[in-house]
Amino acid sequence: MKLLYIQSNIGWIFDYINQYIINALIRLNINLKVVRLENEGKNILEIVKNFKPNIIFCILGHGITATLINQMKKFGAKTACWYVDDPYTIDLTVNSAKYFDYVFTIDSNCVRYYMNSGCKKVFFVPLGVDESVFYPIEVDDFYKSDICFVGSAFPNRIELIDKIAPYIATRKVRIIGQWWDRLKSYDMLRPYITGNIMNPYEIMKFYRGAKINLNIHRYYDCPILPFNKNRIEAYTPNNRTFEIAACNSFQLTDYRKDLDKFYEIGSEIIVFKDERDLIDKIEYYLSNPYERERISYNSYLRTISKHTYVCRLSQILNVIKND
Repeated sequence: MKLLYIQSNIGWIFDYINQYIINALIRLNINLKVVRLENEGKNILEIVKNFKPNIIFCILGHGITATLINQMKKFGAKTACWYVDDPYTIDLTVNSAKYFDYVFTIDSNCVRYYMNSGCKKVFFVPLGVDESVFYPIEVDDFYKSDICFVGSAFPNRIELIDKIAPYIATRKVRIIGQWWDRLKSYDMLRPYITGNIMNPYEIMKFYRGAKINLNIHRYYDCPILPFNKNRIEAYTPNNRTFEIAACNSFQLTDYRKDLDKFYEIGSEIIVFKDERDLIDKIEYYLSNPYERERISYNSYLRTISKHTYVCRLSQILNVIKND
């Protein structure tokens, strides 16, 4: 099999996802050629003609027009796109999705929406983890904390952190990400906030150093990024779920409807209901390190066997090959 991978040209976190996918395809021994639109876009049809791929694959599809997709198909390749930011930016992607032969979405609740929008072959494949980037290591004291949250300050996250701020301020806490100066409790938590965006290798160390990692899923109807006008609810766990688990680190997460399809709640992952329940569970698990370690190890074993990008790309390629 020959696969042409067209990298997303958006940047930010998607550059890392590009690399995770490329790493997985290399591990799968795929005959792979990687191009980036902003560098080789003018020559893309010549590249397709010369390389003769069986599959042309990308994420998000930004910058790849319907005309270009149809032109590439003329060389006999199957085209596929994996929408890795659903449902948050689905308004930006759904119109172009119907031109690909195969559509893959990271959220199970988006499958029907794509099909109703004219996509003929739509499949649910969630995000995963690159276990060569997120893995268990010993870290310096700089990375150690009682409670850690890594992520942007979307409104629902701000609301929750503000509610628990008086409690977590009494602990060794780390909050890492952009926009946290919007907190009402910012002055209280300022010493614990790192506002810059970090690369995954640094984030992995903070996951490893935390006794408890908080996983607060982004709300699907977000005014900061208003690109989900139909308010499609997100069902599937985020990438942070798998990345924390791959570090053999403990997490407390809010609930999503698909969560128990991936982990056994109570023995592999712990869910909190609201701020009071979250504080109670932080207290409990800080006081019970052996239970934390047991649960995190269970989730680690499940993750490295079932939830890596190699697993996800194998699933995608099998769908296309067996169609």
